[in-house]
Amino acid sequence: SNRSPAATTGLVGFKPTNGLVDPSGVHPTAPSLDVTGPIAATVEDARIMVEALTGMALTGRASTGPHRRSSAGSPLSGVVLALCPGLHGSEVDPPIARGLESWLGRLRGLGAAIVELPAEGVEAFVDAGLTILQYEFARHYRSLIEQAPERVGDAARSFLDSSARIASAEFDAAQAVRERFRLAFLDRMRGVDALLVPTSPGFAPRLCDESTRVGNDWVGFGAAGGRFRRWANMLGMPAVAIPLDCGEALPASIQLAARPGEDGPLLDLASALTADLA
Repeated sequence: SNRSPAATTGLVGFKPTNGLVDPSGVHPTAPSLDVTGPIAATVEDARIMVEALTGMALTGRASTGPHRRSSAGSPLSGVVLALCPGLHGSEVDPPIARGLESWLGRLRGLGAAIVELPAEGVEAFVDAGLTILQYEFARHYRSLIEQAPERVGDAARSFLDSSARIASAEFDAAQAVRERFRLAFLDRMRGVDALLVPTSPGFAPRLCDESTRVGNDWVGFGAAGGRFRRWANMLGMPAVAIPLDCGEALPASIQLAARPGEDGPLLDLASALTADLA
């Protein structure tokens, strides 16, 4: 995930709508989840990169974007932002939670409406995501790794061993779970300009084991992606990770996501938020 390294370095990571960028020439991990997107210093730089990759302009609604619906009012008047804590279903480090709440207060002060969306069947959805990832990974890499097992580490071989045991029927069932959840969740997103989700449960991870602190515990930063980042790939939604100011030394990050195909309006909104809250 480009959102993962962006979150650890205070940069912008943009995952476009699934299929927007041609994946030709990119080594896959799980083709139905893989999306090519940039890491950049700013939202506008990320937009330029994707426009260059696709050959198309990523423009907002009516060339103005949702954040300018009411030019006579507050900067974010008419913008609807949604929280969905149940989507990741995990705790976040208290300083992250406080930083998010402070940020939401500033957004409300600029005129944005904040709503909360329900999420049902999340555990089955998360499990389905891992099943799909492993099955597709094994289909692509099993023969390559088995031909030269010494060229990968123990972790990769262990992951392949567990992935290779997943039957096609399990994969088909996982895809069905994915589709049911996708249809229901995107229906709930109607009328919402962007979904807000922490990019990770904590700050940038320590180097010795790539773990991030969440309260009194240490959580694997990469493993947390199964709950905090993979949902966007599963749902096909464009998602952009931008820095979240929590008043701490290490970087933190928040994701904005929109319905599939709304890449331009999403980038317009993310650009407005980073400008208005700078």
